[in-house]
Amino acid sequence: MVQSFGPVRHTATYEVVAEHIRRALQLGRYLPGDKLPPERALALQLGVSRTVLREAIRALEGEGLVESRRGAMGGLVVLNNEVPADQLKAMIASRFDQLEQLYEFRLANECAAARFAARRRTAEDLRKISEALQRMEAIVGGVAEHNDSNTVARFTSADSAFHLGIAEASRNGFIAQAVEDAWVRRFLPIGNVFMRIEPDANNGHRRLFDAIETGNAAEAEAAMGDHIQETLATLRGYLNDRLRTR
Repeated sequence: MVQSFGPVRHTATYEVVAEHIRRALQLGRYLPGDKLPPERALALQLGVSRTVLREAIRALEGEGLVESRRGAMGGLVVLNNEVPADQLKAMIASRFDQLEQLYEFRLANECAAARFAARRRTAEDLRKISEALQRMEAIVGGVAEHNDSNTVARFTSADSAFHLGIAEASRNGFIAQAVEDAWVRRFLPIGNVFMRIEPDANNGHRRLFDAIETGNAAEAEAAMGDHIQETLATLRGYLNDRLRTR
């Protein structure tokens, strides 16, 4: 099994440990229905005591993010934390400004990440980014319908890996951290309202990858900017549709 959690770099309070795990879930590293590593292994990965880990897990269970299940098929299971429909309308109305600010933040940081990645990426970086792109292309091309929650969750997980891979390839730790922070917060202002995947969802990703692969920094920066702007426009359309139908 690939180690999914690194050691916690702060005082090992349960709040810090819970936030560490929460970020991994928000970045799509584990999807609804997935199991987290067993308690002993997870405590070792995080570098904390099992007592502290148990407190963190109790906090995450209280938030409805995970659930401890017993039996042969039991373990710590990730739950579907989708925002209930009756709460979404009010959240959209009150927090849309936050969403637009978040996408402005993404534009500032991810365009820079793409520019630097085109200049600094390694063969291993390209392998990781390409792998994430291939996962997205397989999802879009492999199913007739793209509107079920499981398909959307799998696509979002690969999308996150693609963008974080570009950020890592920038070789700038400050930019990489900023990009990760934005992706953690990507759906927090309003919840995950992406209910389907557009057939052309990967066009921007493919253009962006090609620019980074060929080392074209200006094109990579432009491609990232266009991609984020198009995503925001699509998101505005989703939100307006949902507001009209509530």
